[in-house]
Amino acid sequence: MTSSSSSLFLEMGFNYFVGKKSPSGCSTENNCIKDIPIAATWDKLFYKHDTGSYKVSGYCTTWLDKYIVGEGIQDAIFKEDTLCYIEYGKIKALRLHGNEDVAELKSSITWKRIAVIDSTKRLFVISEKGQLYTIEDNIPTWIPLVVRVSQISCGNIHGLALTENGTVYSWGIGSRGQLGHGSLEDHKKPKLIDILCGVVIKEVAAGGWHSMALAGTGDVYVWGWNENGQLGYPAKSTASERNSNEDDQNVGMLATPTLLELEKYTKSQGFITIASIACGSRHSVVTTNDGNAISWGWGKYGQLGQKCCTDTYIADSKSKRLKTSFDDSERYNPECDSVNHLPGFVDCFYSGSYDVNKVLCGPWTTYFSYVMK
Repeated sequence: MTSSSSSLFLEMGFNYFVGKKSPSGCSTENNCIKDIPIAATWDKLFYKHDTGSYKVSGYCTTWLDKYIVGEGIQDAIFKEDTLCYIEYGKIKALRLHGNEDVAELKSSITWKRIAVIDSTKRLFVISEKGQLYTIEDNIPTWIPLVVRVSQISCGNIHGLALTENGTVYSWGIGSRGQLGHGSLEDHKKPKLIDILCGVVIKEVAAGGWHSMALAGTGDVYVWGWNENGQLGYPAKSTASERNSNEDDQNVGMLATPTLLELEKYTKSQGFITIASIACGSRHSVVTTNDGNAISWGWGKYGQLGQKCCTDTYIADSKSKRLKTSFDDSERYNPECDSVNHLPGFVDCFYSGSYDVNKVLCGPWTTYFSYVMK
């Protein structure tokens, strides 16, 4: 079976643009654009356009729909109303209103990855040599680690670092167990998550107050806050028992990484191998090796893409927002608890007509790039 060579792009969930043009939203059936999402907030999106250029869409005092001059952009994040990105190893910043000149961090270091802790607006970056730095007042400060770092991901109040040998470090506020050290203590400096040392991790994702790690075996580990079921387990506040089992225990928080058995809730007949992971503020999404996607957690604004909890926040194709394969009459199920949703397949990809190859979460949104089979 062959797939088309170009990736298509799909947006799900809440954005600021109700009644206005939505940033790159599209139907899975009509007028999809061939873009790759890179960074997102609740009201802005940065992505690589199918022309090869880079574009910001969203809202920042006025409607934004602009191209970024640049080519080899390796990574990017939004820091309030500024887009910070790495282009050919240099850190640059573009204010999205007012003075739109691009500023460049003066440094002899070559950079490759960037992230920001939302609550403090503190930047963390990885150098080409795998060294972890923090940047404050435009001054890079090295954070000593004995291993090379390959990936970083930051949530509202914590950060995760993945090393080249597959171990994971965490730091920040630990009040919801999101650091994974078995306690609620804070850690100003990165600390090794011991319980994961026997597992080779290949990707990490930090949500608002929860964390997720993907093992090389395709297993997923979760920890942190579960108020809205963002860990994939029934939340204590869950009103609906949809897809849950009688022997399930409600979970408010997990302070250590715990294996998530997705087969249990998705009713899958075989083993599910996960290919990539992403976290929103209170929801989580994974893609599978067979081209599907699974989502769970807070789904009030349709960010989960599951027809049982897709309510009026998801508009129709006339506004160029998400249109899934199900009829309007099937879109909302009053028995579904969209605030605390257990894992389920994203409906529009479950038909088997598409292969998901990338997922990116904003706080209340989910973005996919995919190819048609």
